[in-house]
Amino acid sequence: EDVPPLQLKEGVFRCIMQLFDCLLTEVHERCKKGLNLAKRLNSTLAFFCYDLLSIIEPRQVFELVSLYMDKFAGVCQSVLHDCKLTFLQIICDHDLFVEMPGRDPTDRNYLSSVLIQEIFLTLDHDDLSQRAKAARILVVLICKHEFDARYQKSEDKLYIAQLYFPLIGQILDEMPVFYNLNAIEKREVLVVILQIIRNLDDTTLIKAWQQSIARTRLFFKLLEECITHFEHNRTGDSLLLGSSSRSPDAERPASPKYSDRLSPSVNAYLSEASRHEIRPQGTPENGYMWNRISPQLSSPNQPYSLREALAQAQSSRIGSTARALRESLHPILRQKLELWEENLSTAVSLEVLGIIDKFSVAAASRSISTDYAKLDCVTSILMGLLSRSQPLTFWKAFLPVVYNIFSLHGATLMARENDRFLKQIAFHLLRLAVFRNDSVRKRAVVGLQILVRNSFNYFKSTTRLRVMLTITLSELLSDVQVTQMKSDGSLEESGEARRLRKSLEEMADVRSKDQLNDCGLPVTALEVAAEGSTDNRWSWVEVKHLSKCLVQALDAGLEHALLGSVMSVDRCAAAEGFYKLALAYAPVPDLHIMWLLHLCDAHQEMQSWAEAAQCAVAVAGVIMQVVMLTSVILFL
Repeated sequence: EDVPPLQLKEGVFRCIMQLFDCLLTEVHERCKKGLNLAKRLNSTLAFFCYDLLSIIEPRQVFELVSLYMDKFAGVCQSVLHDCKLTFLQIICDHDLFVEMPGRDPTDRNYLSSVLIQEIFLTLDHDDLSQRAKAARILVVLICKHEFDARYQKSEDKLYIAQLYFPLIGQILDEMPVFYNLNAIEKREVLVVILQIIRNLDDTTLIKAWQQSIARTRLFFKLLEECITHFEHNRTGDSLLLGSSSRSPDAERPASPKYSDRLSPSVNAYLSEASRHEIRPQGTPENGYMWNRISPQLSSPNQPYSLREALAQAQSSRIGSTARALRESLHPILRQKLELWEENLSTAVSLEVLGIIDKFSVAAASRSISTDYAKLDCVTSILMGLLSRSQPLTFWKAFLPVVYNIFSLHGATLMARENDRFLKQIAFHLLRLAVFRNDSVRKRAVVGLQILVRNSFNYFKSTTRLRVMLTITLSELLSDVQVTQMKSDGSLEESGEARRLRKSLEEMADVRSKDQLNDCGLPVTALEVAAEGSTDNRWSWVEVKHLSKCLVQALDAGLEHALLGSVMSVDRCAAAEGFYKLALAYAPVPDLHIMWLLHLCDAHQEMQSWAEAAQCAVAVAGVIMQVVMLTSVILFL
């Protein structure tokens, strides 16, 4: 049976307080002289409070903790601040830390509030070792809660997340403190932030977006930092060393070791979590599959466990750079590390995507503070996610979220103020349409159809979207290799060009509606009806015309690339190519004029003066059309 905590008598507790105060003074004075004895005495006092938390009324122990924090309050010497962190690290490792009450009956967990305040204060220090220690204390505590069998219910996880939620508020209030951290420290803090947000309920999360537009933007700046610092790069530095540089040889300090912990219980939690691996048949009983591959390793065998291998390499001082640490691993472990990094990056991207989805729903009810004219918080995150390499798992979750966001905020996102965002979306969808992976490519097709649907919904046609897609396709063709060399040295259409053409044609295929279910969308996702009407605005005829225009631009660009080697010799072929390009890019005045001028130059070189004059007149006509259209728009 649980024994209720003992309430010490006032006289007894006053004696303990006086003795504790005397010892604190001793610690304080000896620390200033740099004596190691002070650190040992400090740890002993912390363990004393740790033990008391299991015996007497916690609020009486909080009086001792408060006395300690008052003694070490304010800006103190580095060694004194280190003692304070060690003290908090010990007492917050108590098994009942989560269940501790507040100092006042109306307050929540007193220890968590003190810990958050002191850790944030430490993150603003210049001492790198203390900043690393503070971040590590927080990460270890969060991991301990996550793997604690007592707190696996959703309501328990929510309670823990709400305990740590004030940390996010403090970071948003003092963002320069966060920006001043190095990459390793930022990643530690972001791990904690993501874990807090993951377990929060929507009501609590929305509170972070209700204070001001500026504060909401800062929240999403943190999410952008998450995307950046957990980006998976197959070449270059990994997440292992906390490096954000792409240079694999850059010398940087290694990550703080996972074994650098005070409490054995935390080590047990994380060790158990890391060993949940299914070993293949044939693994020897000792758990090792091969002999040591590097003579520098201290162990006679290369460990099978990735975690053990990394710890061993770091303790052997092999891991001074990302490349050295990777090369010290067996190829199978290296592959496991690569997979772990990719899974971590994907998990972060998926969580950020989920937050954006919740944000868009909250914004639709106008219950938060944000820039409703542009929804820049949504657009910046989506562009950040799209601009990075993502696995199929991400793309499966991406389309339903984007469909939902456009359904709720299509009018805002399709407005001219968001042209840059739309162009970015279109570019990345066209880029995905070139992928060899058919699942990704088909999702790109459906993504383009979602853009077309919104064009019908808000503009009743695809004219403006056709111009944007044509410009974007032109830019993509400069990045995609549309030709390849045959064995006889001549050029032919590349696989990328064939896949892109197939995707553009599938966009107008009526049967492509069958793919909507596979992409997690309702079968009616492409239907567009005006408010109060049942008429469907979607027109397959117009979509086929759009598809035909884009394929025409692709074919013109491909033919121009195939004729590249003979254009300087055969000016007639060059003129024919320029004519097709000018025709394909007719919806875009700038590109139309550019290719007409090239065509004019080609005719002049062949001394075809009449044709050159026709081109010049055509250019003048396009310019006049643009001027007249602009004047009408300005007049309106």
